[in-house]
Amino acid sequence: GAVLAGGALVDASEYGIVMPSVSKYLKEITGHSSSATYGLVLASFSATSLMTKPFIGTWCDRRSFREVYAVTICLAILGAVLYAMARHWNSLALVFIGRMLGGIGAANTGLTYAYVSRTVPIDQQTKVMMVTGMSFPVGMVLGPACNLITTTVDVDLGGLKIDETNAPGFFLAIILFFLLVAIVCILKEPPAYQQSPETLQTGLVAQVFSELRKPALLMCFLVIFAFNMFIAASEAVIVPVTQDAPQLHFGPLQNSYVYAGVSALLLTLTIFIMTFGKKIPDRGLILFASFFYTGAVVGVLFIWDYSMNLTRFLIGEALLISPIPFVFSPNRALFSKIVKGSVHQGLLSSLLSISASVGSIAGPLWMGVTAGSSKESGRVAEPMFLGFLGLSALLTVLILLTWYGFHKPPIEPTEGSESEEALVKQDDGDLHEDAVGP
Repeated sequence: GAVLAGGALVDASEYGIVMPSVSKYLKEITGHSSSATYGLVLASFSATSLMTKPFIGTWCDRRSFREVYAVTICLAILGAVLYAMARHWNSLALVFIGRMLGGIGAANTGLTYAYVSRTVPIDQQTKVMMVTGMSFPVGMVLGPACNLITTTVDVDLGGLKIDETNAPGFFLAIILFFLLVAIVCILKEPPAYQQSPETLQTGLVAQVFSELRKPALLMCFLVIFAFNMFIAASEAVIVPVTQDAPQLHFGPLQNSYVYAGVSALLLTLTIFIMTFGKKIPDRGLILFASFFYTGAVVGVLFIWDYSMNLTRFLIGEALLISPIPFVFSPNRALFSKIVKGSVHQGLLSSLLSISASVGSIAGPLWMGVTAGSSKESGRVAEPMFLGFLGLSALLTVLILLTWYGFHKPPIEPTEGSESEEALVKQDDGDLHEDAVGP
């Protein structure tokens, strides 16, 4: 599992490695600066990853983890090299092709949680997913830090110039190569699925749809969508707020410090939960986070306005970010316990990852529509936060009704307790005791 956590770390770092130099790189290739082209290049990576995830999940269910990872990482290496060579061949198309191939490579990250579900004892899954989840904040810091290396590169190899704009592509290819070697040499395959005769006779779409009909499972999708939307909007609103507030007027450097602080806070809280949250069920951590975020939004509505000073801004941002670590890994762990025994864990994990990606896209869009135009008085982004207040309150009610009421998830053994695989019976018979694997 550690090698897959390394893969997740590479994925989390990639954005910070490549993104800072993309705009200048495009200008060197095309001869002019275009925000539209810049946006399309960034979007091509995310869109390709989003569209590829279901196919990769299905492929993994039918074949092997090592095969899927090896092929997708090879494509990502090829994409990184093509991206780095685009200026040498004066080809804008290679920039797009390279980033799209990188998106295919990044689509394998959702499989990490399916692997944990099939290989890690159920009472250890939350802890393991917490460790894996630490790759996100660490990668957010590590990615920009890698630019300290790439910005110093300035060499000419037989007419091929490598400098600060294309060095990130070559640097990423080298990292991916070492990841590929580690996965091929170290990764162990989980036990094969055990399929019943009824499962073999039922079509793929019908089987997956039957899984998705479980209310307890659908709540996992709703939770990860909502909280990815929350965190994406909370990060996106930083720049317009800090630019327009008269007492702040941040520039790019100051905003970088804020993002680094956000990453450090996420990392600290993740370690705190791993240390002190061992005896709390996953659904309990998620419910706490939902209550916490609802209260955080109320607090931000009171303390954030355009006359705020730095202290009030930082307190508000900390309130918005702090609930996040209580959700992501526990929700993934709970999801794994619900789908345990399914022969489509790779595909279902990929669909859950898609739900997270859609939330990450919806957050900035909601911020852009509701935050309003630049101004220097009144509450900050009041319509945006009122919308989030309603969504988080609704989410809290649905969690109580579903996971604590009518459709309880599997019994959750916490660390140190006896592992249980018994699932709570549902009226419609969707959940049953047929778990397979370790």
